[in-house]
Amino acid sequence: MARQIPLVVAGSFSNIFARNSINNALLGLEVPRLVERLRAAFPSSDKVPTRRTGWTLTWDISRSVVKVQEGEGGEVWEEKVAEIAKAAV
Repeated sequence: MARQIPLVVAGSFSNIFARNSINNALLGLEVPRLVERLRAAFPSSDKVPTRRTGWTLTWDISRSVVKVQEGEGGEVWEEKVAEIAKAAV
C-alpha cells in the first residue's frame, strides 16, 4: 500500500499471504494462465529486472472475469476468476 500498488496478480498465493493481503486492504488476484503465458512468451533465459510487456489485464469485478490482451495486436482471452466475498452486513 505504501507503494500505491492497488492489485497484485500471481499464479497463486499462499494462505498466509492471501489472509494478510485482505487484512491490509491489498487486492490479490490468482490467474495461473497469465503466468503460464508470460513464461512462454518471455523465457527465463531472457531475465531482466523489469520488463514492459505491453500486455494489459482488465478485471470485470461484477462478472469475476479477467480479459488479457497480449500486447498490441496479440491474442485476447478471458478467464473466470474468484469472486470477491461480500461484506457481512
